[in-house]
Amino acid sequence: MQCITRRVFATFAIAASTASAAAAPVAAQSVPTPAEHIGFEIGPRLNALGRLDDASQAVELLTTENRRVARPIANHLEGLNAHRKMITSQVYEGALALIDSDPVLEGYSALVLDHPAWPGGVIGIVASRLVERYNKPALLITSPPGELARGSARSIPGVDISAAIAAQEDMLEGFGGHPMAAGFSLEAENIPAFRAGLSRIVSEMMGATPYEPTLQIDADMPLDKIDPGLIAELERLAPFGPGNPNLVFTGSDLIYRSSREIGRSGDHLLVSLEDPGGEQRTVVWWGGGIEPLPDWMTSGTALMLAYTVRSRNYRGKAEVQVEWLQARPIEELAKEVVPSRREIDVVDHREAPASLMELKQLVSSWDNLVIWAEAGDKKKLADQGITAHNRYELNPSEGLVIWSIPPGRQEIRSAIIAAAPRKVHLFAVDPGMDEIKPFTERLVGLAKYVLGKSKGEVTIAKLAGATAQREETVNAGLQWLDAAGYLTVDFEPEGRVCLGEGEGVRGEEFGSVDDLLKEMLEESAAYRRNFARAEAKTLVE
Repeated sequence: MQCITRRVFATFAIAASTASAAAAPVAAQSVPTPAEHIGFEIGPRLNALGRLDDASQAVELLTTENRRVARPIANHLEGLNAHRKMITSQVYEGALALIDSDPVLEGYSALVLDHPAWPGGVIGIVASRLVERYNKPALLITSPPGELARGSARSIPGVDISAAIAAQEDMLEGFGGHPMAAGFSLEAENIPAFRAGLSRIVSEMMGATPYEPTLQIDADMPLDKIDPGLIAELERLAPFGPGNPNLVFTGSDLIYRSSREIGRSGDHLLVSLEDPGGEQRTVVWWGGGIEPLPDWMTSGTALMLAYTVRSRNYRGKAEVQVEWLQARPIEELAKEVVPSRREIDVVDHREAPASLMELKQLVSSWDNLVIWAEAGDKKKLADQGITAHNRYELNPSEGLVIWSIPPGRQEIRSAIIAAAPRKVHLFAVDPGMDEIKPFTERLVGLAKYVLGKSKGEVTIAKLAGATAQREETVNAGLQWLDAAGYLTVDFEPEGRVCLGEGEGVRGEEFGSVDDLLKEMLEESAAYRRNFARAEAKTLVE
């Protein structure tokens, strides 16, 4: 099949007036509405420009009809958006670490956190996440040495954060905003006093009753009543958003049966629920993979689910997508308890003087053993007569050997779930893929193979297994090859990419993409260093 370009921004810039722009993918296996395409694909990338670079580039992208002009800008936006996600995650984890290290901070009516190295462009996003987590106003401040500290605030209903900040005017150099969000600046030495004064005002605004977010339910709707015809009628009310939220339904007496992770980092889940009629229903739970599932859910307790619905187009067929919002147990309808997951034994071979010999002994003594090795390590074992698999090829087995050091914690977690082993044997062979030269050289070699064998079509997952890297790192690596002129790379639905011969010309965006790839490779390298010395049991918990 001929490889067809579907990169979101290049397509949008060239054919903004056509339906193809509206049909570029928002999520795997889905075709979005125009509103979703703008809100979830184009919007965040344009927003990344304003947060991390010069927003004027967006004008040129959206007005040019020249693909040679659009492609470098689109690549730059894609890189910026990935970088924005990464540093947002880093700042969020840093904020949580601050709260863990100083529990007094959480005791204030408003979270006020500061750090000298936080990028000002993402602290507002992180403040919003903290509001969702702690149900109180959150203010994040970046305070570089020798400069004014600058903050961004997000609030909850009933607390006018702009007014609360204005009440501390004598400590501020500047401020402005509206009841739900605001910005401000002050001298770093005034932050403790600002935190105390602001929290007093916020406490008065909140009153004696702590804020608890509520979910407005529109109707009870059993899952077996949802069909494409109904969804088509409901979507006549679109576009949904602030002031016109999605309709929310509830379904009762549902039993959790299983789930599997989706998304590049495994942060989301596809959950299988059994309805009262015994039918299995699949529900998408965005963010459901970030925290462990609650015990009551996996114990077989009946639950009530709040959900929303939308249509999607999968391979030309209209389907219904049910999206998980909230769930609660129905204790009086508790079912038979499912046995808890068994303990995993961990055997540490990381300091074995003859690791290959130990592996051969394991292979000869186990009938049901799967070996996880990636990149060149897989072929090296094959040369020794040992069959190994990458992370996407693992099947349930009694024993799992982790031969190549994985690139991250999420990859180990996914492998443990896929293999469901009773015993894990840890080795520590570094696949040598964390320097930019060997990684990009291997990626180029794989690309040449793909161009010759499958006309340039391949999945990010396949490349990740073949390079022993995270999928997001492979994504950045492909952007690097595109920007360097080695390849043309077009991202398609379902985690697929379409590769083509490059023009050999380095794009203007190469510098920023190069920096992004180096950061991601260093993250993998840091994890592998930790893997080699961390307590064995903690690596598979």
